[in-house]
Amino acid sequence: MKKRLAVLLMVTVVLVMGIAQVASASGWGGGMFGMRGGGPQLSADNWQSPAAFLGLTDEQSKQIKKIQQDAYNNSQDLRSRLQKAMFDLRQLRWDKNPDQDKLNAAINEVNNLRSQMYDQGQKNREQMTSVLTQEQLAKIGQQGFGGGRGGFGPKGGGMHGFQRLAQ
Repeated sequence: MKKRLAVLLMVTVVLVMGIAQVASASGWGGGMFGMRGGGPQLSADNWQSPAAFLGLTDEQSKQIKKIQQDAYNNSQDLRSRLQKAMFDLRQLRWDKNPDQDKLNAAINEVNNLRSQMYDQGQKNREQMTSVLTQEQLAKIGQQGFGGGRGGFGPKGGGMHGFQRLAQ
């Protein structure tokens, strides 16, 4: 009986360890403290050029690239400050009894910086939209580009922002 129980316990441990390894290898499991794996990787196989899809002229492409470069440069300090504020807020989560005033100040700082980033993004999208023709704006709603966060599509930023402005 004891031998049977030991074998059953050993099989259970092996199964549990095997399941944990598979879940960990997938990259989408919970991981330590709820941290997730790396997620999907970029691939040239599913990358699509919005410039080609929209039929941008060389001048339009040049203008949009300049608008994006300027927006990137102008928001660099803001992004850095937001990253620091988010870190400070996450650090407060580890306090057993965080000071309510500090917590409110940290939350307000994050929300304020996010609002500023949103406003800058809106201005950027408006500038980019002004470069496009009506036909190009109409094409934007027909297809997403890449999807996911930061991509071009309904789940991302890029062209989805154009869709709101084009309507």
